[in-house]
Amino acid sequence: MKKGLILILMVVFSIILLGCKSRIKALDAIDISLYDVLYEADDYTLYLVKEVSEVQFTVGIVVETLEDETCYLGITQQNAYIVLYNEKYYSLKSGVDLGLFHTDDLIDQGVLFQCHDNK
Repeated sequence: MKKGLILILMVVFSIILLGCKSRIKALDAIDISLYDVLYEADDYTLYLVKEVSEVQFTVGIVVETLEDETCYLGITQQNAYIVLYNEKYYSLKSGVDLGLFHTDDLIDQGVLFQCHDNK
């Protein structure tokens, strides 16, 4: 009975992990000549678009859910910030999901956020 339960738990856990991994998708058709390097780490590089569009989305983009505050990207142009990892380009949200960095790391690396307490 215990072996069966352990096997079922392992299968469920594997499915959950595969489901999380499948959410992470590389960005298509990125013209890297439109970007400047913002920060270089050992395993990834952050880029910022050279020319920020004057027309900004009115919806803030949250990269990571935090306990005490909500931080929105200061530049809300889609793909204004991207990350190069394993020779593919990803959104900042995908970079967090991959475990490359957290919001605090990104702030330290020059990514513009507007943070507000959740109180």
